[in-house]
Amino acid sequence: MTEPFDQVSQVQRANGILADLVEYTGMPRDLVKERAKHANVELAWEWHKKKESPPIEYYRSTDLYIFDLTAYQSLLVLDVNMMVEELKVRNIKKVLDLGGGIGEYTIRAIQEAGCDVTFLELKDSQTKKYAEWRFTKHKVKPTIVTEEYAWQNESWDCVIAMDVIEHMVESEAKRTLEALRAQAKYVFANPDLIKFNDLTPQHITEFAMDGFDRSGTMIWKNKNL
Repeated sequence: MTEPFDQVSQVQRANGILADLVEYTGMPRDLVKERAKHANVELAWEWHKKKESPPIEYYRSTDLYIFDLTAYQSLLVLDVNMMVEELKVRNIKKVLDLGGGIGEYTIRAIQEAGCDVTFLELKDSQTKKYAEWRFTKHKVKPTIVTEEYAWQNESWDCVIAMDVIEHMVESEAKRTLEALRAQAKYVFANPDLIKFNDLTPQHITEFAMDGFDRSGTMIWKNKNL
């Protein structure tokens, strides 16, 4: 009995995401797979040790997110498939990938939806370095910027803010949401799915998509734009 196409494509995509990290690190595949599997626990332990430091510096310094996000993006393949379809159906072109992590959203938005993507990650972070490596490998050319970039002063067809806002301190989350309401026609975010527990202690701020209407799977439409 053959698997449904979506399941086959999900496995293939997940294997490709893992293969990138194996190639990047030079580590054995099984070791990368195990480290990715347990990275969220390591992150929780590391956060508890460093939680007195500013969160942004914690995210900048850790190398664990390239493993954690590899595992996470492997689980989100079908959700990202739907995201790509939303980008195409709504003819979304100018996209900001806010806190873009290992670059999976950026790669697929460019390759499959023809979007013009600005990828924003923390300067000197391991996630940014790895994402840049992946962009070269997969032959995509987003505009790459860091936290110094004033994205709040531009208008965006769409901002991808998946698994980002809850990691911000409350004041920064508030400013980000205000900027999204002013500048973004659509936003991809998942506030309803965010967990607050000992395994995700870096989730520090709860938020709601005020000013937006849910318009599809994890996509929100600005009420005023």
